[in-house]
Amino acid sequence: MLDHKQEIEDKGGAVAVIGNGAVNFLGGFIDRFGGDLAVYTDPRRSSYRAMELRRGMSLKDSLQMTARGAQALAKGHIQGRLQGNAAQMGGTFVIDRDGQLLYSHRDQYAGDHAKLDEVIAALTPS
Repeated sequence: MLDHKQEIEDKGGAVAVIGNGAVNFLGGFIDRFGGDLAVYTDPRRSSYRAMELRRGMSLKDSLQMTARGAQALAKGHIQGRLQGNAAQMGGTFVIDRDGQLLYSHRDQYAGDHAKLDEVIAALTPS
């Protein structure tokens, strides 16, 4: 989603990132991904539990993660140093100004990201 931040903002959305690493890791994350990004951390993973995000992975998930990792590496993406809980899966959510959940994608394994067209569609008034 970070690569499409401007497109999301053009549709009236905002991008925020919530990690689960220690507070002292935030500076490195911001340096790597950009300073004009809303970045938060939740080392206790309370927000992850509230959004019912998955933690852990099965053998099948591990195989899918390995395949996605190989695809990302082929495109030139390299994973940085691990910070936070590696078993904690992430997610993508579109929430309107009234707090209503318009879209959700809960990652099932590392590399299982929301589809950009679905996120953009959720931002587009019907």
